[in-house]
Amino acid sequence: MGSDIDNYFSSVDENASLEKVQDSKLRVLSVSEFVDITSKQISYFGNASVTGEIQTISSRGHLYFTLKDELSSVDCIMWQNLARSLSFIPQPGAKVTVTGTPNLWQKNSSFRLICSSMTLSGRGVIMERLLRLKEKLRLEGVFDYHKREIPEFIDTVGIITSIQGDVVHDMAVTMKRRNPGVNIIVYDAKVQGEDAPSSLVAALKKANEEALCDVIIIGRGGGSFEDLLPFSDETLTREVARSNILVISAVGHEPDYSFTDYAADFRAATPTAAAEHVTRITKDMLINAVINDFDRMNNAITQHINYYSGNHEAVMHRLKASNPENYVTNCKSNLSLALSRLHQSVNADINKKHHDLSSLKQRLASFEPQSLIEAKRNSLNSLISRLNHAVAAVKTAAENTLLFDVRVAKLDRLISLIRDDRLKKVDNLVLRSRKTDIDKKFYDIKSSYMQTVSRLHLSDPLLILSKGYSLTTDEKDNVVNIDKISIGDTIKTRVKDGLISSKVENITKEKSK
Repeated sequence: MGSDIDNYFSSVDENASLEKVQDSKLRVLSVSEFVDITSKQISYFGNASVTGEIQTISSRGHLYFTLKDELSSVDCIMWQNLARSLSFIPQPGAKVTVTGTPNLWQKNSSFRLICSSMTLSGRGVIMERLLRLKEKLRLEGVFDYHKREIPEFIDTVGIITSIQGDVVHDMAVTMKRRNPGVNIIVYDAKVQGEDAPSSLVAALKKANEEALCDVIIIGRGGGSFEDLLPFSDETLTREVARSNILVISAVGHEPDYSFTDYAADFRAATPTAAAEHVTRITKDMLINAVINDFDRMNNAITQHINYYSGNHEAVMHRLKASNPENYVTNCKSNLSLALSRLHQSVNADINKKHHDLSSLKQRLASFEPQSLIEAKRNSLNSLISRLNHAVAAVKTAAENTLLFDVRVAKLDRLISLIRDDRLKKVDNLVLRSRKTDIDKKFYDIKSSYMQTVSRLHLSDPLLILSKGYSLTTDEKDNVVNIDKISIGDTIKTRVKDGLISSKVENITKEKSK
């Protein structure tokens, strides 16, 4: 069968015309034969290990899934008995390495990889570890601790994040815009890298120990899968779950989920959303509340006055119809009692409203322009003072550095003068010493050169030829060996004056004396 497929594919040239193909001795295959031959050839490749990301997966007893990378995808099958032995549940997005045999299904010629094994790789290993940890924490009830409601009015908010990022600025701007009366305490912590979990835990513990906040927001801006891993740390998750202060988890963007989201009292989609949740009572709402309280107080006083006035008129009418003498006495008594009750009720309402009004005035005072300006002025004065101290420190450091540089420059010039003087002395000594050494070395080299020239001259072949000797070679310029030369061979003899070429006519061997 192998010869059939070899004959089929080797006989067709890409540039061959249809007539040439039809005229060739190419075997014509049916569709079934072509698919069968191709399938068997593919199976000869043997097992292959392939790494990719699971794009889609479905289970109908057997596992049917698609592996992909940046450029390609391949359909895969894992039979039910092998799928049951997997140590993890394959999910879309997981990066895996599978081992299997390539296969071409004859019914519709679809190419597949029949998988015999599957292991997690790369991010998949981390995903498997996180899934095991999530299941462990879920079984222990860490995610089911009592969830507290966010208070309507919050005085102080603690933010646990890195002060290096934009999250603190964005959240502060949002809260101050919605409710300038909210106080903010920032607990700086690392939010990325190996040290991030311990840094976040330390900041959360500090916030609970100080107990200055009504609510704590812990989080960071968006990032990669690896960047958000610190917020799924086991120690941090447990610390969030048992916090004495209500915790809002705000990690990444809307699709991002971390274990702190499950353990916190409330999960916000983004840090900005968390800032909006803790400022549900806004500046406009407080101002409207003050106005509504004034209206309710005025309505209550009016109702009390109308009530007591109505009762007084009814009593007067009944007494008038009975005994006239008792009328005046009862009228005075009832009037005094009604006036006393009216005064008590009105005074009580007025005192309560005065108390409420004072409280609202204090809360409203934080929104007055003068108060805001004063707060900004104090903050600005503090910054100016810190800036002056910093400038003075920098100035002092610069002066010290400048003084040090001047001293170093003087010392450097002195060292340069001494060094130049010493170098001149050393150069003079070296020159005097070298002059003697150079003359001697030149004489030795010249003598050696003359000896070498003399030896070369004595070794010159032409010098030997001038003494009456000759050099005989064959046609290939090899020195003639009398045992290897034959009659009729051409030989060349070099003498002092030139080259003689001749053919061998006679060979005589004589012993050397």
